[in-house]
Amino acid sequence: MTGRPDMAIGAPEVARLLREFGQRTALRGGNPYRAKAYVRAADNILALNVPLEELIAHDRLRDIPGVGSDRRHCEASACGRYASDT
Repeated sequence: MTGRPDMAIGAPEVARLLREFGQRTALRGGNPYRAKAYVRAADNILALNVPLEELIAHDRLRDIPGVGSDRRHCEASACGRYASDT
């Protein structure tokens, strides 16, 4: 992945990355509720009835349970950037 905004990825890859964020949060002893929220967000992204890109374009990521204020990870992943780039 080059980290370029024109290299957007799909919902399955975003879900995989969010799951990884959740696992890393749990492994480093972070907030267990946040770790579970990442996993819940990943599950809900995979179950979407509309394209993830459409939700991003309309600033509706908070409509996805588990995304909440940490939507920057989801946006960065979907746009082809890693969270460390944001």
